[in-house]
Parts: sequence; C-alpha cells; structure tokens
Amino acid sequence: MIVLDACALLAYLRREEGWEHVLHLLDTENCCAHIANIYEVFYGFGSEYGEDAGHSAIGDLRELGVVTFLDSDLDFWTQVGLHKLLLRHISLADCICLSLARRIGGEIVTADHHEFDQVANLGLCSVRFIR
Repeated sequence: MIVLDACALLAYLRREEGWEHVLHLLDTENCCAHIANIYEVFYGFGSEYGEDAGHSAIGDLRELGVVTFLDSDLDFWTQVGLHKLLLRHISLADCICLSLARRIGGEIVTADHHEFDQVANLGLCSVRFIR
C-alpha cells in the first residue's frame, strides 16, 4: 500500500512539480494517509486560502479514494515516539507517517527530501520521492 505524506498530497492538490506521479498512484494503487497528515493538508489550505478551502481539500482526498488511518493505540504511539527520538530533525507528523508505513508494510511517497532522505538511507521503510 502507498502511504502518502502531506507534501505529496499538497503537491497533487496544488498541481506542484511531481503531482502527476501522485495522480498515477491514485489511479493504480491503494493509497492511504494517517489522519494527522490529512490535517496537515487541511492546515496548509486553511492557512493559505481559508477554512472552507481546508474542508474542500479534505473532501477532494476522500473523493479520490485516499484511505484514512486513525491508528491510536499505545504500540503505534510508542513507535512514533521512538522514531522521533531516532530522527530528531523530522516532524512529529512525518514520524506518524513513517510509523504507519512500517505498521502496514507500505511505501512512503513524498516530495520532502529534507525529512525523508535519512529514513530512506537508514532503510527504515521504502520511500519514493516524486521530485
């Protein structure tokens, strides 16, 4: 399964460089995101264009078939914390994305080299960059 981080989702919705790769995945693969990353999208659109745009962006993702995970058990959050301890420079939301990918055996799709190069280099999970 493909685990989309907020950067990949935002690239698709904003038609930024690499958005076509996300479109192809949405058309051909099972794609998901953690609710924390979905709400990063809400915040991104809401802060730039207003609350209605944030709600619209989330609605668009739902219509595209992005499966939303709401993992919240203690084991999951312990893994998030352990990832944050190991990878101090990456955001908590990206640690959540990583933990979801590892839990379900998925591949992270992102545009964010700053956050995920180290994840890929350490072999923590498969990471595909859209640009």
